[in-house]
Amino acid sequence: PTPPPREAPRVRRDALAPRWAAQLRIETSTFLVDRLYASTYVYASDGDGQCVATALREGRAAVRALVAFDGDESDAPAPADARWAEVSLPPLPYQLAEARLAHGRAAAL
Repeated sequence: PTPPPREAPRVRRDALAPRWAAQLRIETSTFLVDRLYASTYVYASDGDGQCVATALREGRAAVRALVAFDGDESDAPAPADARWAEVSLPPLPYQLAEARLAHGRAAAL
């Protein structure tokens, strides 16, 4: 018999550098909003409402974290996982604009 699939290891946001944690929040918010926009209607059901609330919360948290960030660009090293070695963050002003856009799109719902 085939063994059951293993769950991917969870990444704790507080274990990441602040800008990487903010990027994770931006991606989460963007994914949830895109998922809702893929539907013809957004219902006031528990599922859709929870997605909107989570997208809004994650977008807001990303904006706050990036506005409060007082380090420089080199303070955000890539995660140690070799699969992400090629990944780099966008410049801080671009990342902040991306976070504001994610938050705004969630707020528009």
